[in-house]
Amino acid sequence: MDKERFNEQEIDLIDIFLRLLEQWRGLLAAGICCAIVFSLVMYIRSAATAVQAQPQTTEEKQVASDDYSAIGTALTQYTDYIVLKESYDRSLLKKVDYSDCVTVTSLYRFESADPGENLYTMVQLYANIVNDTDFNTTLAKSLYKDVDTDSLRDIMIVSAVADNTVQDPTYGILSVSVTLPEGTDTNEWNKTLTGAVDIYRDKISGAAGPNTIEPVSSIAKRGNDVELIKARNKRVAEIVTAKALYDKTFTALTKERQAIVEEIIADKAGEYNTESYLNALESKLAETEQNPEAEASATGGGTTAGFSVKYVILGFIIGVFIYACAYMAYFIFIRIVREESDLENVSGVRNFGGIYEYPYKGWLQTFLHDKKVYGFRTRKGKDITSLTDDLEAGLKFADCDNVTILSVGKLTDRTENITGQQISDLETRNIKASVLNISEGADKVRDSEYTGIGNVIILLLGNETRWRDLSLVYFKLREYNANIIGSEYIEA
Repeated sequence: MDKERFNEQEIDLIDIFLRLLEQWRGLLAAGICCAIVFSLVMYIRSAATAVQAQPQTTEEKQVASDDYSAIGTALTQYTDYIVLKESYDRSLLKKVDYSDCVTVTSLYRFESADPGENLYTMVQLYANIVNDTDFNTTLAKSLYKDVDTDSLRDIMIVSAVADNTVQDPTYGILSVSVTLPEGTDTNEWNKTLTGAVDIYRDKISGAAGPNTIEPVSSIAKRGNDVELIKARNKRVAEIVTAKALYDKTFTALTKERQAIVEEIIADKAGEYNTESYLNALESKLAETEQNPEAEASATGGGTTAGFSVKYVILGFIIGVFIYACAYMAYFIFIRIVREESDLENVSGVRNFGGIYEYPYKGWLQTFLHDKKVYGFRTRKGKDITSLTDDLEAGLKFADCDNVTILSVGKLTDRTENITGQQISDLETRNIKASVLNISEGADKVRDSEYTGIGNVIILLLGNETRWRDLSLVYFKLREYNANIIGSEYIEA
C-alpha cells in the first residue's frame, strides 16, 4: 500500500456545506458582530467628516472665487486650443502637400474709365480683394467642399500696382498667386478666378467708378513651397503649445474641478466660445452655492453622520465570509478522520459502518452545532446492535472466533460504553473480544504490542483519530501480519 495515499485528502464539497450549515448560528453571530463593528467604524468616519463641515464662511467664499478663477482659466485655454485646432483641420494649409505642389500666378490688367485719382483708389480696392468674403468663398469651395473660407489667405498672395512707366497712369496690374492642391486643373482654376475677379469688379465700381479688368497671363510653377511649409509648421506648433498649456492647467486642478470642466465642455460641445463656457461655469457655481447637499454629493463628501444599511449588509457578508474561510482552513489543515469511509477510501479495508450520537458538550459547542442539522448530516449511521451484527458476520466469514478492537484516539465515556457493549454482545455470540486503545499517539506504542495482535478491527473515533496516527497503526499492523478484518466508526 502506498503510504502517500494517507497523505492525500479527499474533500467532499457537499459534506463541507452540510457542516457549515450545521454551524449556521456561528455564521449568523459572526455576520452580526462584523456588521455592528463595520457600521460603527463607518459611522465614526462619517461623524468626523460631519464635524469638519461648517456653514459657508468668508474663507469658503474665497474658495468659490478661486474655483471660478481656476476653472475659468482652464476653459479659456481649452477654447484657445480647440479653436486653433478646428481652424487648422479645416484649412487649406493642412490639405495641400506643399512639398510637391503647383503655384499659379495670374496677372490681370485693370483700367479706370476716369483716369487720375480713381485709379489709385482702384489699386487699393483690388489689393484688398483677398479680404472679400464672396471672393474667398467662391475660390475656397472650388478647391474643397469642407474648408475654412478664411484659410484661402494662407495659400494666396495678392498685390495691385499702378503702371509706373508713365507720369499719369491709366491702368494697373493685379497679381494673384495661389499654391494649388495636387490634381487641380489650372485652366479651370483660372476660369474660376477670373469669374470671381469680375464679380468683385462690379462690387467696387460704386466706390472706384466704372472700370474694366481682363486677364493678361497665367504662369504655373511646380515644386515645393518652403514658405508655406514653414507656415504650416508654425500653426502646428501653436496648436501643440496651446494643448500643452491647457493640459498643464487641467492636471493641476482638483478632481472635483476637473469634473466641472469636463461637464461644461461636454454640455457645450461644438460651441468653442469662451463666453459661453464662462456663463455655464457661473451657473454651475451658483447652483452649487444654493444647493450645498449637491456639492457634497458631487465631491464625494457629506455633512450628516448616520448609519447606512449598505454598511450593515456589507459588514454581515464580510463576517460570514471570514467565518466560513476560517472553518475551511481548519477543515483542510487539521487532518483528523471525519467520515466512516475515510480508511476504506485510502486502504481498501472494509468499513462496517458507524455510530453517530451528538458529541458536542458545553454551551459554546452546543450553540455552534445545530443538533437537527447534525442528525440530518449523519442519518446514515447505525445503532449498536446493527453494527455488532455486521461485525459478527464479517468475523464468521473470516473464520475468526477472537478479535481485538484497536481504537486510535482518545476514548470518551460514551465511546467507551459503546465499545464495552459491543464486546459483551460479541462474547455472548462466542467471539472473544478485547480492546487496545492508542490514545497518546501511535509513535509512543512499542512494536511488541503489535506482535500479539491476530484478528483486528480498527476503531475510528470521529474528530479524535489523527491521520498520522492511523497511518502508523495501519502499516505496523501490516508489517506484523495482523489480520485486519475491517474498521468501524464511532462519533459520540
